[in-house]
Amino acid sequence: MMRLKKWISILLVVMLLMPFGTMGYAEPGDKELRVDPDHLSVEDSSDAVLTSGKVTLEEVLYTVTFNSQGGSEVAEIADVTSGKTISEPPAPTKAGYTFEGWYTEAAGHAWDFEENKVTSDLTLYANWTRHSAKIKIGSVSGSPGTEVNVPVTVIESTYGISAYNLVIDFDEETLKILDEITDDDLQWNVNNDAGSLEAAWFDADDAPMMEGDTLFTLPFLIKEGAELGDTALTVDTDDLFVWDSSAEKMEITLIPGKVTVALYTVTFDSQGGSAVKEIADVTSGTTINKPQAPTKAGYTFEGWYTEAEEGSHAWDFEEDKVTSDLTLYAKWTRHSAEIEIGSVSGKPGTKVSVPVTVTESTYGISKYDLQIDFDEESLEISGITGNDDRFQSNKNNDAGWLEALWKDHAGDSPMVEGDTLFTVTFDIKEDAEPGDTALTVDTDDLSVWDWSAEEMEITLIPGKVTVEAKQYTVAFDSQGGSEVDDIADVTSGTTINKPQAPTKAGYTFEGWYTEAEEGSHAWDFEEDKVTSDLTLYAKWTRHSAEIKIGSVSGKPGTEVSVPVTVYASTYGISAYDLQIDFDKDSLEVSGVTGNLETYYDSHYDNQAGWIKTSWIDSNAGDTPIMAGETLFTVTFIIKDNSKPGDKALTVQTSEPGRFSFTDAFNVEMKKTLISGKVTVENPGNPNPPVTPGNPGTPSVPSNPSTPSVPSNPGTPNTPAPVNPPGGLQVIVNGVVKDQIAAGVTTNENGKSVLTATIDPAKLADQLNQSADKSRVVIPVTANVDKVMVLLTGEAVKGMENKQAVLEIQTPIGTYKLPAGQIAIDNISSKLGEQVKLSDIVVHVEITKSGEAAEILARAAAAQGSFEVAAPPVTFNVTASYNGSTVSVDQFSSYVEREIPLPAGLDHSKVTTAAVLNSDGSVRHVPTYITTRNGNHFAVVNSLTNSDYFLIWNPKTFADVEGHWSKQAVNDMASRMIVKGMNENQYNPNAVITRAELAAIVVRALGLEENSSSASFSDVKPGDWYAGAVGKAAEYGLIEGYDNGTFAPNRTITRQEALVIMARAMKEANLQADEVNADSVLSPFADQAQVAPWAKPAMAAAVKFGLVQGSNKGLMPAGNLTRAETAAIVQRFLMKASLIDNGNNN
Repeated sequence: MMRLKKWISILLVVMLLMPFGTMGYAEPGDKELRVDPDHLSVEDSSDAVLTSGKVTLEEVLYTVTFNSQGGSEVAEIADVTSGKTISEPPAPTKAGYTFEGWYTEAAGHAWDFEENKVTSDLTLYANWTRHSAKIKIGSVSGSPGTEVNVPVTVIESTYGISAYNLVIDFDEETLKILDEITDDDLQWNVNNDAGSLEAAWFDADDAPMMEGDTLFTLPFLIKEGAELGDTALTVDTDDLFVWDSSAEKMEITLIPGKVTVALYTVTFDSQGGSAVKEIADVTSGTTINKPQAPTKAGYTFEGWYTEAEEGSHAWDFEEDKVTSDLTLYAKWTRHSAEIEIGSVSGKPGTKVSVPVTVTESTYGISKYDLQIDFDEESLEISGITGNDDRFQSNKNNDAGWLEALWKDHAGDSPMVEGDTLFTVTFDIKEDAEPGDTALTVDTDDLSVWDWSAEEMEITLIPGKVTVEAKQYTVAFDSQGGSEVDDIADVTSGTTINKPQAPTKAGYTFEGWYTEAEEGSHAWDFEEDKVTSDLTLYAKWTRHSAEIKIGSVSGKPGTEVSVPVTVYASTYGISAYDLQIDFDKDSLEVSGVTGNLETYYDSHYDNQAGWIKTSWIDSNAGDTPIMAGETLFTVTFIIKDNSKPGDKALTVQTSEPGRFSFTDAFNVEMKKTLISGKVTVENPGNPNPPVTPGNPGTPSVPSNPSTPSVPSNPGTPNTPAPVNPPGGLQVIVNGVVKDQIAAGVTTNENGKSVLTATIDPAKLADQLNQSADKSRVVIPVTANVDKVMVLLTGEAVKGMENKQAVLEIQTPIGTYKLPAGQIAIDNISSKLGEQVKLSDIVVHVEITKSGEAAEILARAAAAQGSFEVAAPPVTFNVTASYNGSTVSVDQFSSYVEREIPLPAGLDHSKVTTAAVLNSDGSVRHVPTYITTRNGNHFAVVNSLTNSDYFLIWNPKTFADVEGHWSKQAVNDMASRMIVKGMNENQYNPNAVITRAELAAIVVRALGLEENSSSASFSDVKPGDWYAGAVGKAAEYGLIEGYDNGTFAPNRTITRQEALVIMARAMKEANLQADEVNADSVLSPFADQAQVAPWAKPAMAAAVKFGLVQGSNKGLMPAGNLTRAETAAIVQRFLMKASLIDNGNNN
């Protein structure tokens, strides 16, 4: 028992000392000591008793003392609990000093009474700043015999000055103090003979002198015989005393002054005018008389300026004083005038008068000679009238010109601003085309002189005669729909506004056409112009629906489910009745499931072989069934005795009540049916040699020319091969290699699949014999639904090392995949660190997208108002090992694909390829059309793997018509890269924001606006641009500011935008050799305004033609407009060979 107590005591001491000896500060109070019974061992435990204990921790108290370092005493603070803060004591005082706070050392760390905690006895030290000031004696200039005033001021001060006493010494041979200062508080003692002044002052009004105050001003007279030059004003430090309010002497810095004695000369530079004599011996600080104005032929004198060119300061001879030698420069204004040819309008067959006037003039016009050119096809001159008998004129209506001459012979009645030079009367010809006909002057045919016979500088504003068009009426024939009012008084050659669409029960309005039946030309209200009276006819599309009965397959004795869907529709279905007939000998219905709960009913008769279903929209047409939705699903049991083959599922569409679909207006819709079938499979199909659909790791045979065949083909468990396996052609650098791959075609869920398996050893052998950057081409000519190429990871690595490209050519599409883009090492790390590359199987697939994707594409087209030009094609890369699969869905650079255009499709009706996302949204990918052997292909470059389909999406905006950016804006809008303010307006001249540019560049690159990578504080998840900004940040296209913001709504300068474009160029591999930025930018007048950080990007943009500059230069700091953005992005995509010029649109 003693041993037990001793052992427990030792254990408790150890438990007590170990933690509390190392833990530092602990809160006071009781701390329980316990022993876990599982960790208690006693030799004789029969009478052992375990009792818990405790340790009581007492508070630790400290004292804080305050050393005021010569200031008033501050009491210490005792009994401070360890880890607590203390209250700040009253500040001490010290004469001549300002208290700055308490510090832990004499000149160290300031103590924070709110944050810092006391953990030991402590001394805090007061920190003081000495009261100080800086006093400056002024410096002035003057001439002998003049008076000058010299201020003495406080230019810096840490504390108010309450008294001062100082003696200023000066040269008594040069200067004399004139008057004593009269101030009750200032004492003043002058000794002009000895050259000294003593000034003393005391603050009697509790108003100390502060920084910026003037102590006093010295009134000096510069004596008549004073020598020219500087005379110093100084203070001996022994004669300088300054006190603060506590009568403590302050620390003073004094800056001496001076009086400069001088006489000056003023010269006049007439800059090409007549000479003007200089003015010498000018007394400093005085004005000068204005000299006689110079003259200069052809110019008007504007005055004298202190600068030679574009002088900003005109000399004021009444106010400005001479304080140094000075040159004044004449400023001249060239004699100039602005002449404007008037602009008028009129209808064919009428007369119009066009005045030619002087709209601005700096001097009178004494002579002119000019020739005006006009359109002789539209206009004919019937008269020219001058303002007096000195006017002469000549005309040629056949050649379309007139000449006018005039001269002020006496020189005393010139033409001035507001005068009319002459007036021309034109006859507008009967057959003149509507529009503007210009009235212009060739500068070689224009001369104007002033009274001195000097030619003037002329600005000419051309004029025009606007030929007005006739007016017409546009009528609307709604062809059975609601009435639409005519539009009267339409000016010939103009567009009209689209009227409100008519309605017609059971039909959808498709637009207005120029012909009544099957109108071939739809009227474009934004583009088409009215040139005569016109009737437009409504075009209607009957509400229609295409119903599809599914096709499935199964073995006897199994259940299959057949969906009945709305394959396509132009309008929502609000009610239906449908009867499906089936083969009663082979199939038996086990259930029918409707997709809606209310107002749905179904019946079936397995003896007679039919199913009847009915449904009506319970929300009165507000929730109709749309394209892509399922009406109902039928579950069939395939009877055991069913014979293999197709069992049709049909509808007697002509029978009443068996095939009825109505819209929300209760009008019967136009209907078509896609019949379905149940294919009864033959249970005796053999096994195929490969299983392309297996998501695991398919084996890659070592000898693909002789693949193994299952020993028991009578018991299959995989799809049957349609064609037996055999050698596939593989072309390496243009040379056919027949034994590198084996191919087999199988049937997978009713779809034909061709699987090509690459022999890794033979491929490696061929690569070793070939140069780097080889092309390994697998041409597939079979018309199948899916092509899949299988390679080992080892084969992919071998191709990567040789920088080889795998090119799969199929009737579905072509995939040109650089092996390095697969990133096999990254895939291997995801599948497991110990995985051998030879055990990884890589699947590269090109697939015709299924029915669901086609429905999704058509729905997206209806939503986005574009047309599907070619159905979706899927490009996919995966890698698998031991049941695990990794998708390769993102690449580090663009990967090229080709999609063949369907036969008969006009290639000019393809705008671009688009990615079809799983949620039904779409996005642009860079695309252009190429032609080979008479066939057209869409070349698609993308940074991802996706479903791609071709679209026709022409877009135009009314407000870019006639704008320089029209082609670029419409092309980029058609490609879904830029968006308008609405359907008709783009607002090309508006500036663009940082968020808008980020979104446009992301779309241009073909990236999805779905990233959450950005961590900018001012970009919220709900902002429309959040995904685009995140994606741009993810790809390194944009950067934020140092404060963590992006400023999405801030405008962006051209140079900022081009830095972003330079990063996009790098992403598109559009990079030049090292560019000498200064050399490239040197032709532009404002190249020096380009910021250093933007020069490389600006130079690259100029080199590749993204920007060309203007007559104003590059304007790097100017805001980028929406028009410029569209043009720059289009040029970038074209220069990177990612798109063509957009003419397909």
